[in-house]
Amino acid sequence: MNLPNNRLRYVQSGLYFLSTALMGWILATRGAVMPQLTTLTGASLSQTGLVITTSSLGFMVANLFGGRLYDKYKGHHVLGISLLATALVLSIIPFMQSLVALLIIFFFWGIARSLVILGVNTLTIWLYVEKPGPALNLTHFFFGVGAFTAPLLVSSLLSVTNGFAWIWWISALAFVALTPLVFLIQSPPIRQITPANPQAIAPRTIKEFHRLIFLIALFLFFYVGAEIGFGSWLTTYAQVRLPLDQLSRSYQLTSAFWIAIMAGRLISIPLSAHFTARRLLWFLISGCFLSLLLILAGGSNWLILLIGSFLLGTCMAPIFPLAFALTEELMEVTATISSWLFIGASSGALFFPLILGRLLEFTNPSNIIFALMALVLTAAFSYFLLNLAIPSHRTKIQG
Repeated sequence: MNLPNNRLRYVQSGLYFLSTALMGWILATRGAVMPQLTTLTGASLSQTGLVITTSSLGFMVANLFGGRLYDKYKGHHVLGISLLATALVLSIIPFMQSLVALLIIFFFWGIARSLVILGVNTLTIWLYVEKPGPALNLTHFFFGVGAFTAPLLVSSLLSVTNGFAWIWWISALAFVALTPLVFLIQSPPIRQITPANPQAIAPRTIKEFHRLIFLIALFLFFYVGAEIGFGSWLTTYAQVRLPLDQLSRSYQLTSAFWIAIMAGRLISIPLSAHFTARRLLWFLISGCFLSLLLILAGGSNWLILLIGSFLLGTCMAPIFPLAFALTEELMEVTATISSWLFIGASSGALFFPLILGRLLEFTNPSNIIFALMALVLTAAFSYFLLNLAIPSHRTKIQG
């Protein structure tokens, strides 16, 4: 489909926003229908919870090869096939009546989800090379919109259809409906790996290039571990800390945190247009630490916990997209580079929530906030090392 360049960019952006919103929707749907999955397989809730682990493993596996696909083939072709694969997986979930079959299906769903998320982030960077920060934040905002609306839509569908199979089938249809548009619309040009100007990278070494990628991935490893860990265990932590007559308010804290994630990404769009990602990240990391201090000081005071959780979500929200924007400020980002960043992030999301859960189970509940503060400080230290490693010359690293 041939469109003028300015209209084409808007249409491409719209496709990425919709794809991300659908991914947020289906990720939140998985959590909302977990009880129905236990009924389907006859397994316990803890056993069914393994679908989160297997889908995370699939997500990590796909990052090992997904970048090469986007670097070699037209981005919208890879994205369209990934959306169709997602629809196929979703459509057969209701027929999986054994736990093993369900785990296998969710492993492949993790692969498809990884390829979509990786593609959307990389293609957005390629589309907005001059200033990717605002577009990346808006893309991640739509992920939050999908995740926020999912529980409400799931509740409505369950009351109307009286069966959770329709939730998966309607979700699959949404992915199928989007796919033809993705195939019809022109892809952004593939980022060339070969340096356009070899003299521009003469002072730089491959070792320096790899060091920067490693440090950004390491920063995301600790940061995402803190974000997912807090979001996963906030309700449990609050139920331990709050008085018995206020236990129902623990769910409001979690809602406030995820609403703040959406608000923070929306607020960061104009900020990232006027400030560099490098400067904004320092401000946001400091805000995360101060918010955790407030939560710790709040003890069993619900209002302080609410304010702290909201501030923490607001500060955390832009960090992930801004890390990608910073990478583009430093180097010519290819899909393979994006893959390594996602490997760091998904490793943190897989590892740290498990550690925090064990900590919450066997120690004083306040220790989980200390652990999160340690994660934020470690992320800050890795970001400090990254800033030391950034070369003084401002030409992007190519290749």
